[in-house]
Amino acid sequence: MSIDNYIQAYIRLLQPEYFPQYCEMFMRIQSKDRGLIPLVLNPAQMRMHNAMLQLRRAGKPVRLLLLKARQQGFSTYSEAYAFQQTSHLQDYRSAIIAHEEVASRRLYGMFKTYLEHFPDELSPYRKNTGNARMMIFEKLRSSIEVLTAKNALSSSGATYQLVHVSELSKWEQAEQAMLSLMQTIPRQATIIVESTAFGVGNYFYEMWYRAKRGETSFLPLFFAWHEHPEYQIPLEPKELLIADKNEEYYEKRFNLTQEQLKWMRWALKENCGGDWDLFRQEYPAYEQEAFISSGSPVFDVRALQNKELAMKKEPPPVIRGEITLIEEGGKASASFIEDDRLTDRGFLDIYKAPQQKGDTDGTWGYRYVISADVCEGIDRGGGTDKKRKGDTDFNAVCVWDKFKDEQVAFMRNRSDPDELARQLFALVIYYGGDEVPKEQFPLTIIERNKDGLTTILYLRDLMKKYKIPLMRLYHRGDMGAEDEIETLQLGFRTTSDSKPPLIGSMKERIRKGTDGIKSKIIISESLTYVKDARGKMNAQEGQWDDGVIAQALIYEGIRLDPAPQRLKKGVVVTGWRAKYLSPQPVTVGYYSSQSKKRGNENGEEEYYTAYNR
Repeated sequence: MSIDNYIQAYIRLLQPEYFPQYCEMFMRIQSKDRGLIPLVLNPAQMRMHNAMLQLRRAGKPVRLLLLKARQQGFSTYSEAYAFQQTSHLQDYRSAIIAHEEVASRRLYGMFKTYLEHFPDELSPYRKNTGNARMMIFEKLRSSIEVLTAKNALSSSGATYQLVHVSELSKWEQAEQAMLSLMQTIPRQATIIVESTAFGVGNYFYEMWYRAKRGETSFLPLFFAWHEHPEYQIPLEPKELLIADKNEEYYEKRFNLTQEQLKWMRWALKENCGGDWDLFRQEYPAYEQEAFISSGSPVFDVRALQNKELAMKKEPPPVIRGEITLIEEGGKASASFIEDDRLTDRGFLDIYKAPQQKGDTDGTWGYRYVISADVCEGIDRGGGTDKKRKGDTDFNAVCVWDKFKDEQVAFMRNRSDPDELARQLFALVIYYGGDEVPKEQFPLTIIERNKDGLTTILYLRDLMKKYKIPLMRLYHRGDMGAEDEIETLQLGFRTTSDSKPPLIGSMKERIRKGTDGIKSKIIISESLTYVKDARGKMNAQEGQWDDGVIAQALIYEGIRLDPAPQRLKKGVVVTGWRAKYLSPQPVTVGYYSSQSKKRGNENGEEEYYTAYNR
């Protein structure tokens, strides 16, 4: 090949889409055990590369936010890209910022290796500055500067076209340094921020969830350890590994190979001292685990993960809809309308219908408990599923079958306190039934914090109006008393003294596998329910805990309420009755049903079914 053709081919390789080929031909890296080798991009690096290409093609600035396992090669890619751009473009400045001095020296060493082993005929001219952390390409007026987080603030007078931020979660004064740094970066500049998780509530954690909610221009990408091809160890002849209880979750959920399982055992022992929490932090298998493990989880993570996996493999039967209280002619009734279009921001999920006449279990009094954690009733969430600072919580309502010791319904919404009271009363009627005396209707227990007391007072008035004894509304004092209950006694107040035993019961249930939870939202919230530095239990920053509190209140209600009492023996149901009188959420023999029309999102008419108590 002539020199002209060689140069033309080289210029073509400078185009962004050919960067992988450029790396393999011209860049050399120090391997872990084989000396210098060509830089061949691994799958994680290729995914990063393709994300950058897509942003460019869409006309968007390249801004990546990477949550990762350790040593997947993102610094190697970032430094190779910075070297290519800076050594060939005029007036181009790159800044590489590490969290500590040792890491800064290591990153600068990559640049030295790239330059020293670059082809002589293509090698860019570099001025020797005498500065061990700066590489200047004098004729291009371009430079690469390697900094640490401590001196990043001093760079506020510079302007950069490319910035690589490494291990942001471990930076001191991260927010101040990043805000200062962002002032130096033009809109079209390339910014790559990569980090392992290192605790909850820090700047990287908040930055990650802001990006996930679409509040910034950063594209968030998570990279699991099992996606990295280097993280596996060959087996010996006839070697067979049997996963233990901790390993089984990962093996089943992510289809780990025997070689990956062997590597996981090695990394746990050699890199993490046998500490599973440290392993999950440094080598997360999925996005949520990175932050779960770097916090201080309240509940048994392994038990919750196993339950989450089991629910994913075999989801509980559920019908989604909404419930309405109907007051006509001095009577109250509950209407459940099935609507599977409802999102996780407002719905009622029924896992099992109320007991009914002819149920094989018989008819029971004191069978159900209903709990509620009440929000402020103001939606500032902006349509997102992640919590922003200042956002209100959700209303969360659980319905529990004490006879079966399992959840039978879960409701989540942001209804105002008075409307929530009507929905709760509808559930009381719905799960009370015509066969059960009103004094044995479901016990309702509501947290009175926030707007909870308002909901309690509205519900109390409805119970009085329709002659349901107030002893079926949780209050302090004698739960069997039929006298008027003082307002100050109504509801469960969560305090620093009452919260630990409340959550303690739920911890025990989850650990023993007797929690009976059917809602995936409660399981998800339980995984991100943590202790902070002061030992206080709350949701992680950016997460919710309404379902956790509602579920904990259920166990408190079970403790205080009388045991279920059989009122009528069950009957054996056969033939067509078995089909229509089954204890599934939709049972024609139990509800009066009516087919109705509604308009769907496409402007077409479709049918749905309304079930009335």
